[in-house]
Parts: sequence; structure tokens; C-alpha cells
Amino acid sequence: MWALDVMAFLLLTGESFVPSTRDDDCASGKAAALVHAWGLHTAKVEEKLRKIKDPAGLDFVSKLLQRNASDRLGVSEALEHIFLNPKASDADVKIPLDKIVKSQANIEKSQAKFEKGIIDLKHVAKETLEQVKRSEEVLHKALFESTEILTPTCFVILPHKLDDH
Repeated sequence: MWALDVMAFLLLTGESFVPSTRDDDCASGKAAALVHAWGLHTAKVEEKLRKIKDPAGLDFVSKLLQRNASDRLGVSEALEHIFLNPKASDADVKIPLDKIVKSQANIEKSQAKFEKGIIDLKHVAKETLEQVKRSEEVLHKALFESTEILTPTCFVILPHKLDDH
């Protein structure tokens, strides 16, 4: 059943439960620590299990991922689990699963509203930036026009007096 659990974890997350080399040795000290923590330090294992997004899959893997073989699901129990058999009547999983699915739908609706708000905000920000640029151009033109000199203001000082002719 352990092998089934490891394969289910791989299929649900896309990564190995315990990273290993080609020779099936632990790939790092962190991988060895995970094997050691299995069944003793549940926080490390739970952190790994949080990567499973499917509620039924999470329940299935967590019930197979027990250190003591006697605590794991048996073959017939595993085959009847809601993850492998959606018609199963496992009320302990089905009721929370229904709540999780509804909650996920609400989260997706909220996320869609949030994303629309961000798009609207980007649009308003773009319009505001364009308006600021137009205002800046108008102000530059007004400043130039207001300081434009229509009468020459240059004086030349001559060393002698000019005749009035």
C-alpha cells in the first residue's frame, strides 16, 4: 500500500514524496529527514501533503501514508475510497468534500471579481496617466506662450550719443 500511496502522491502533485537518486537513495539530507520524520513529526509530513489540492486525494494519501501498516487502509478499503470510487459512501470524506468544493467555487468567484477590479484599476490608471501627460503638454505650451517676447529687449550701450535724425 505504501507504493500505491507514493504513486498517488506523485500523480497528484507531480513530484516525488521522497526525492531520490537513480539508485533509489535519498537525494539529500532533507529527503532522509522526511523519511525519518514520517510518523514521528507529523508537521513535516503535513507540509508535504499540503501540496495535494484534491480533497479526496489528500484524504486517500493521508490514510495510506501511515507509519504502522495496521493503521493504513487495506486493499478493499482503498478500492472503496471516494478518491478511487466516487460512488463510495464514505460520509467522513464526502461531506467535507462537498463543503470544500462549494468553498472553492466561492473563492473562484471572489478571485474573478478581484481580477476584474485589478483590470479596471489598470484601465483607470492608464487613463489618468494619459490625462496627466496631456495636462503637462498644455502647461508647457502655456508657459512658453506666456514668456514669449514680442518686443525686442536687447540694449546696446554705445560710447557716444546718437543724433536724433
